[in-house]
Amino acid sequence: MNTIKKLKDNITRFLTEIASYYGIPKSEIVSTLREINFYSLYQTLCREAMPIHVFRAYGETERHQPYWGDKLFPCNAINLYREADLIAGDDSMETIHFMEVWLREDLTLAITSCFHVVNKTAGYCTSYRVHKGSEWPFEEDTFDFEAFVDGLFEAAPGIAEGQPFFEP
Repeated sequence: MNTIKKLKDNITRFLTEIASYYGIPKSEIVSTLREINFYSLYQTLCREAMPIHVFRAYGETERHQPYWGDKLFPCNAINLYREADLIAGDDSMETIHFMEVWLREDLTLAITSCFHVVNKTAGYCTSYRVHKGSEWPFEEDTFDFEAFVDGLFEAAPGIAEGQPFFEP
């Protein structure tokens, strides 16, 4: 299957599932899909994909040693969507739960649940991710269609002069 077609098919399938659950008109999905530059999205994926880890810890000072745990996916990915659905904390600590959508180098979408803890006093952060599969967990009921579409458009801005070109 053609690389760009596979990318388009996977995004279309995901948006169709979201639309049917949240009652988004099919015409809006079709219009959105026509506006996405899948070729540019593929270029961004090739250029910016990075390993996504189960656990990551890092800090802002020299005494903090960055640490990455095992890779969450067998291939690299870019983030298309991140929705905070739980935020708790005080002046020194903050805990945020995110639901995320990643586009992987194999052109499939992956959904993750991420707990991100920030120790503001020490300038230290930790993140822990769990792979939830390829379908949005509708019990979370936090999906923001417009934010997801914005994420797609931000990831596919076009190919700037001087950037590397990747053949699909």
